[in-house]
Amino acid sequence: MSDDKNAVTISVLSEDPKEKKGNEKRNRDTESLKLSEEDERIKSQVELLVTRAGDSNPALAATAIQQLIELLRTHTGGSMASVPKPLKYVRSMYAQLEKVLKDTTDASAAVRLHDVLSFVAMTIEFPEGRRASLEHKLQGTQDDLAEWGHEYLRFLAGSISAEWKERAGKAEGVNHLTGFVQQIVSYMVSHQDEPTAVDLLMEVEDINAILPLTDSHNYRRIASYLAAVSKYLTRPMDTAALRAVYDVYLKMESYNEALFVALQLGDRGLVRNLFEKCHRAALRLQMALTCARYRLYLEMDNEEEELLNEAMGNMRLSQLYRHAAGDLDSMPPKSPEDIFKTGMDGQELTTSSDSSFKLVCAFASGLVNCGFGKDTYLTEKNASWPYEQTEIALLRRRPCWTYHLWDHAEGLDKRLH
Repeated sequence: MSDDKNAVTISVLSEDPKEKKGNEKRNRDTESLKLSEEDERIKSQVELLVTRAGDSNPALAATAIQQLIELLRTHTGGSMASVPKPLKYVRSMYAQLEKVLKDTTDASAAVRLHDVLSFVAMTIEFPEGRRASLEHKLQGTQDDLAEWGHEYLRFLAGSISAEWKERAGKAEGVNHLTGFVQQIVSYMVSHQDEPTAVDLLMEVEDINAILPLTDSHNYRRIASYLAAVSKYLTRPMDTAALRAVYDVYLKMESYNEALFVALQLGDRGLVRNLFEKCHRAALRLQMALTCARYRLYLEMDNEEEELLNEAMGNMRLSQLYRHAAGDLDSMPPKSPEDIFKTGMDGQELTTSSDSSFKLVCAFASGLVNCGFGKDTYLTEKNASWPYEQTEIALLRRRPCWTYHLWDHAEGLDKRLH
């Protein structure tokens, strides 16, 4: 009895705390999964439209399918960072839509259902080798790709590339895909996504189809991308890509840019064609000098083209160089005092007897006055050191003729005498 009197009463919970905590978590998860009012409305609308799409009344079914298409297009007009809500709910009913398609007897309704299934299929993962989106679209409307938005066309372009490659490997026809290719390329170029258009055309080996779509606003982007991609292609695709770049520049009369591509291709015929197409004298002269830089000489038959012949042979290089120097006010020869910014303290740099210092002045003066035809330090009357036969004098004599660089007439005459 004494033990009972000393006993302590302990309160015990009627429910398991762990189980209660688990129930609370499930309740919170259930609350978070509850759809918002807008989501519930969209889901109910999608379910109703999918149900009515299989209605026995053709008019009612056609109306439901059209409303479903408009709902999908409205919410997926641009690029999709996430799956839009209507598309998410339609995707969950993909199997039901396929059953509706199988049961329908209306040909026009079947075509539109194929359009819907093609669009929804891009968000569903299928077994490898099956391209459900392309399969449905080939049985759907053939000329409305642009109405389905940018992301759908990008996805379809990838499917077409894979299908084209597979069928070409089996020597099967691909003509049924050309219409889609043209629509996608036209859409991408008009929406400033030239890389996707170019990639698709290269996959189907029809890169020249980009030429009619080029204009003054996009030709540089197209040409630049093609030129960059050509570096990673194997023959003959790299040559075809560069030739397309040449054609783009030629169409837009960017002859100088086209010349660099022609020189890269090593095609003298393309170079000559540019000279025949271009009629601007200044640009033709620039092109001739570019050819001379790459050591490519084209004999011009016309006697009036003597200037171009001389430019290609580097005969006018000295004259043009000095003309440019005159425009930049760089023709007056620079003395060592001007170069080193010294002599302000009265020290005469040119009369210094230090051979090493004279060597420095000789090289500095020769390089600064290179090609200008005048050099006060190297050609001064009382300068006897260039004619000394010592080892250091012979070394100093090397830069003496740099001021006559490219001057094959006067410079060569002075060196001979």
